[in-house]
Amino acid sequence: MRKHPSPRSWNSSRRDAFEAAALIETREHGCWPRRALHLAAMTYERLLRPAEAIDIWLEYDERFP
Repeated sequence: MRKHPSPRSWNSSRRDAFEAAALIETREHGCWPRRALHLAAMTYERLLRPAEAIDIWLEYDERFP
């Protein structure tokens, strides 16, 4: 089985887009960053491979416990 690339190896534009989506979720829905990141992961799951969406959510989840 092929391992998915680490979120840290992704190009910055994809990471920035994900982080921006989380900030938009926070502003529009007034939720805490952790929930916003989860919503952003669900949004980007259609664009990213599901495992990548989970990996990046876990990385950001560590920053916002």
